[in-house]
Amino acid sequence: MKTSIQHLLRTPVKTALFLLLVAAGTALLVFSAVLWTTTVQKMDAVEGMFTTIATVTQASDDVAVYSSWDAATKTYRNFRASRYSRVLGIDALLFDGANYINGPEKRPYYGAYLPEYKKTDTQYGFADMFFVAEFTPLEDCVPTEPVPVQAVRVLHRTVPGNDTFWFCDHHNDTPPALEKGKTYIGCLFAAANAHADAASTAYTECYPWMSPDCTQFDQQGNPVDNDVAPAPAMWEEVGPDFYNTARGKVWQNLLDSICRLDETIPVLPTNALTLLPSFHSGDALLTQGREISAAEFADGARVCLISAEFAQNNALAVGDTLPLPLYFANHRSAPGLLMGYATGALDFSLLNSAGDLYPVFSREEYTIVGIYRYRSFLAGGLGASEIGRDTVIIPMRSVRASDQHNIANFGPMQATTTSFQIENGTIAAFDARFAAQPQSKHFEIRYDDGGYEAISGSLQNT
Repeated sequence: MKTSIQHLLRTPVKTALFLLLVAAGTALLVFSAVLWTTTVQKMDAVEGMFTTIATVTQASDDVAVYSSWDAATKTYRNFRASRYSRVLGIDALLFDGANYINGPEKRPYYGAYLPEYKKTDTQYGFADMFFVAEFTPLEDCVPTEPVPVQAVRVLHRTVPGNDTFWFCDHHNDTPPALEKGKTYIGCLFAAANAHADAASTAYTECYPWMSPDCTQFDQQGNPVDNDVAPAPAMWEEVGPDFYNTARGKVWQNLLDSICRLDETIPVLPTNALTLLPSFHSGDALLTQGREISAAEFADGARVCLISAEFAQNNALAVGDTLPLPLYFANHRSAPGLLMGYATGALDFSLLNSAGDLYPVFSREEYTIVGIYRYRSFLAGGLGASEIGRDTVIIPMRSVRASDQHNIANFGPMQATTTSFQIENGTIAAFDARFAAQPQSKHFEIRYDDGGYEAISGSLQNT
């Protein structure tokens, strides 16, 4: 030992370099250990912060082209719509090796009739788009262009301007004649007059928007035979004792359904908040209370989340109870379409196969456990996601009553209605396994991991 020390002292430069090398190696080892530990901790944190979901759309088999008459241009406008030979159920997404964490689920949404609660006022409110009135023409005419008519009785909302308005059967290429002295009924939409030859006199034209109809389906997605025969035109004559006739009662039920819609809020059932794209993306954020727990979803507990706007409008707080009388189920579209000039009109009827309003099929009270805010309403996102205004979110298993006689609409899987959750980092493997399934050709799947794979890959490189 003494000799070794003496030898080192005879070569001080080499000794200094050796000691520096040892110190540098030690520092590098310590730094690497700290970096490794920190990176592993970050990877664990990332794993807990991110989820991977996918939205599912059933691909159409064909494209249907249909035409709509435009009375202003005297031409037909062509529109395209997806056509499906059959609607596939959620079982088509089940296969060996899927390893789902949550789902897949296809979410319907329900309408809850709450006349004692205030809905969020919005310029896109569905019922603000039209009015229902009895009217009589000022002279014999054919409404191929705006013609002056007198409101005899306003049944819903108000006539634009005054009691005299301009009526046009805008989307009917051969409308029936109107006879002076006779009274007619219509559910009418008020729009800017598009007829150049009448623009100097009619600033607004009112044209038929809807008429009594039935869109009821059974649980297999088959249309139910119904007694709501459509009229030759979307407006019709009001004869003596009209509202005691079968057709008059159907019109009264249509009017009642429109008024009921003003007092209806959408209820969205799900099996996990992570399956809702708006919560996954951060567009919907919890602001008060807590989320619905995994145990509550699994047990079907009667708890719910409500929007901040609905809570404020009705002085509701976490811990309060909310009755949810559910009277229709929509198995086609998302709640954003329940209210919707910006997203299209109501795409189903609230009249059942007998021509009556759907009765309540489930009447339960839910405890509010959380309040959320959806920030996309003001950004034009209404109808672009699975959430609509005033949407109440509940566990899917909490609705124990069957909606089999209250299905007002039915359709294929859409990105806003169908989703599932898989393990982080398995998109490529899952997609390859699903592509090998014969039914995969019927679906379009979009994955969203919130950037997990990019961040995880960077940490792995580190």
